[in-house]
Amino acid sequence: MNADMSSSLGGNPALSVREGRHQEMNLTKAEELVKDPVCGMIKPKEKMGAEYIFMGKAYYFCTEGDKKMFEAHPEHWLPRKVSLGKSGK
Repeated sequence: MNADMSSSLGGNPALSVREGRHQEMNLTKAEELVKDPVCGMIKPKEKMGAEYIFMGKAYYFCTEGDKKMFEAHPEHWLPRKVSLGKSGK
């Protein structure tokens, strides 16, 4: 956690969040932050522009354009999981 965020958490009912070039937002502790897997923007779920369910999980997007890019190739936008299983030898 950076110094800006940690100082705003102490006793303050609002959190101050800054993400890259995006403007600062004041959030109440009850608001759930989510990350757009396409552009990487983090903001309250209620402020996202689109939602898509993929393999039983909800993903949230800033714009319909981000959602459409995800729909076309979700495997490109999701992190790859490393298999720890046996190699088959």
